Amino acid sequence: MAAKRDLSVWRVETLRLTVFPAAAPDISGIKWWEDVVGEPPESKTLQVRAGNLQETGPVKGGLCNLSLDCRPQRIDWLFSPILKETQELANFPTFATFPDSLRLFEETLIPWLEQCPLASRIAFGVVLILAVADRKAGYELIGQYLPSVKLDPENSKDFSFQINRPRPSTSGISNLQINRLSRWSVARLSGIVVQVTSGEPTARVLESTEGLHACRVELDINTAPISDGTFPKENLAALVRELLGLGVEIAMSGDIP
Repeated sequence: MAAKRDLSVWRVETLRLTVFPAAAPDISGIKWWEDVVGEPPESKTLQVRAGNLQETGPVKGGLCNLSLDCRPQRIDWLFSPILKETQELANFPTFATFPDSLRLFEETLIPWLEQCPLASRIAFGVVLILAVADRKAGYELIGQYLPSVKLDPENSKDFSFQINRPRPSTSGISNLQINRLSRWSVARLSGIVVQVTSGEPTARVLESTEGLHACRVELDINTAPISDGTFPKENLAALVRELLGLGVEIAMSGDIP
């Protein structure tokens, strides 16, 4: 079994809660953003006929950006770094350690679950970054999180490993499976300028240098489709916390059954 490691070594690039509602929400009366954040969003886009609502703005005194994307079949809350319109990056863009981001997630979104529409699926997603000295160090470290994979740190490049290890839920919802999807890689950041167009950050490479390196893991912890309707409202908070706990386990122990 892989050894547990310090959770705070991981920093967060993005953090996401996704809800798949059983019926399209009535966006005309939604005030979720104000209820969650306590003030109006910095920007808001409402498309009534399409049933789409997008709201975004900084939270916690500019610690990070929070966006709400509500569509008929999917609701996404996403925490992400605040990037300037044109910004040369000296480090990988992150906004908090994993433990700090989880505290922010829980205090912000767990109370919102009381207003959450009836859901047929739910997911927790996070992209984690662990900076390393160079490419070799990245492969040596990521190998410690992947005991079933044999890597050659000296000669390996362009590595990507993805796996799903489902488990039965312990939330009290019978016959529920949880997908534990993780994607592992060693990332490289070199001479980057970030340009924001229509709210979406895009990166442009300025020059080719050795650059910065990091272990990167993308986690998507989600409930498998259920055949008998929706999750009971009283189980929702426990279920979301279970998804968070499974993400923590992978970040600490790596890829384990």
